[in-house]
Formats: sequence, structure tokens, C-alpha cells
Amino acid sequence: MDEKYGVTRHFFKIMLPGFHDKLVLPPAFCRKLKEEKPKHAILRSPRGTMKVNICKNDKGLIYFKKGWKDFADLNDLCIGDAIVFEHTGGLNFNAIVFDPSACEKQFPEKVNLDEHPEDVESWYKFYTSNKLKDGDVCTFELHPHSRRSKTVVMDVHINRSSP
Repeated sequence: MDEKYGVTRHFFKIMLPGFHDKLVLPPAFCRKLKEEKPKHAILRSPRGTMKVNICKNDKGLIYFKKGWKDFADLNDLCIGDAIVFEHTGGLNFNAIVFDPSACEKQFPEKVNLDEHPEDVESWYKFYTSNKLKDGDVCTFELHPHSRRSKTVVMDVHINRSSP
């Protein structure tokens, strides 16, 4: 329990149809915060931190509204995904996203392009030399011997989108 608010520290929500529009918080959680009149919440996930506007309906339920769709998109949320929210005080939350298989969603590691400008140049060369277009899908297949070597070898398969 959060000492100041007497609020349960964790709850989860399953993404159902229409979840992109808003996300209503559990009624028991909302009742504990009835005295609070916050204008926004802070949501932190492995993909980043977002400020999300808070609204309250006539039944006293709190829901995430403006900014929630951006958070959902940032975390690649889909119907059937679940999020475990950890209440860290006020209306600040850590969020962990699970896919429909009940496993935590894995996201690619972010690379700060300012720190690795050579990566941008290399990918640009790859893009132009292969005449890639929007909708093309590239699959990189790691060669088994690469695991035992410092040199990584991959086959690249390009599936072209329709013209």
C-alpha cells in the first residue's frame, strides 16, 4: 500500500476493443483517490515516459485520455495485451506490458543515433543500395557459426511490398 494515499500498489488492465480511446482505472483504485484532483499522470515503461491527461466520469472513475493513445502506440499495445501498473505515488506509474501469451513483451534495444552516427550512415547505404521502399520487409537470418565468432554473418531476405 502507498502510505500517503492508502492505495494498492499494483493493478492490471487487459486491452479490450476501444482501448486506444481511453483506459479506465479499476474502481477500487479510483475510490482510494477520490480526494485527489490531478490533471495528469506519468506513465513509465521500458519504451519511455509519457504524460497522460486524467479525466473523471460521473461515477467517479478515473481514466487516461489525452496522451493515452500515444502511450499505447509507443508500447505497441494490441487487443489481448495486458499491462501491470505499479503505483509509485501521486498518479505516477511504472508499466510492464505482457502479450496475449502472458509473457512480457520484448522490445528492441534503443540506440541513440547521436552517439552512433556511423550506424545511420551504414543503414542509409543499405536502404539506398537495396532500393527499399515503404512497406518492404527485411528479414535478417543469423548464421549459426556467428555465435562462436566476433564476426556476425547474416542472410538478408527482402520481401517487396506491392507497387
